[in-house]
Amino acid sequence: MYIYKKIIYLICSFILSFNLALGQTSTFPEQLESDFRFMGGLMYVKATVNGKTGWFLVDTGSNALLLLNNQYFKGVQSNQKALGMGDGQAISMVKVDSFVWEGLSIVDQQYPAMNLAAMQGDAGEEVLGLIGTALFKNYQLQCNFATRKIRLSKSSVTATDVQGLKPTLTLPFQLINGFPVAQASVQGKNYNWIMDTGATDNILEVSLEDSIRSVWKESAQVAMSHAGTAATVRRGTLASLTVGGLRMDGIGMTLAQMPGYDVEKNILGILGFQFFKYFYVDFDYLKGEINCYDMQLVMKHK
Repeated sequence: MYIYKKIIYLICSFILSFNLALGQTSTFPEQLESDFRFMGGLMYVKATVNGKTGWFLVDTGSNALLLLNNQYFKGVQSNQKALGMGDGQAISMVKVDSFVWEGLSIVDQQYPAMNLAAMQGDAGEEVLGLIGTALFKNYQLQCNFATRKIRLSKSSVTATDVQGLKPTLTLPFQLINGFPVAQASVQGKNYNWIMDTGATDNILEVSLEDSIRSVWKESAQVAMSHAGTAATVRRGTLASLTVGGLRMDGIGMTLAQMPGYDVEKNILGILGFQFFKYFYVDFDYLKGEINCYDMQLVMKHK
């Protein structure tokens, strides 16, 4: 069962462009399997950077390959900024001698670091950063929330977990601004949404409030934390949302101001764990589609 923070909502959505040539000794395996842990309602995997082991958020809503927490990694200040749901934040560049996640390893690179204080792990657990779409885009990413396992594959395969099952929905997506973006509709009108495993909430651009007033009901005003800053947003319930032909009634939806660079691309929402929690998720970057399987059927499946 998904448990989210009732006071602080973490939305990780950064615009970062680092086209780094990876060294010949870096290893990107054909397949990778990793356990993950839910912390604050989001998925974290354990990996090691420069000999230090800790937790990394699995964040399809970040277009970075690797983003480090500057609490643990000090670098050289750059003139780049990370942009997201709040104001831009300066970043530094950190020399990474090695990054190791299961059978995947990257050596002798530089990666960005910034204040990630809003990403709170469980007591005694250190959150070292996040892994984003720039890594996942070369893979099929499969997430089983029941077994707490993630699988990456360089070829599209049907996992044993869902062998013989029909997806509840199949959703085409494309990469825009480096983010996976798909369409879903409210009251028969299509909007573009970032498919974001690094967001606790579903988010819809606040300027659409008048057009959805009859189908959205506010439940609370909450603080949404991003990169060390916070803003008050309004959380509520949407009467229905149609995704990939599937109508979902009574789904949680928060109204907030989307970043300008998303609105310019007609991206007006985020589907986060309030959406994904119902499914076994097959995030196939190779085919440009997301297959979602009913989690209850998957758990019964032999």
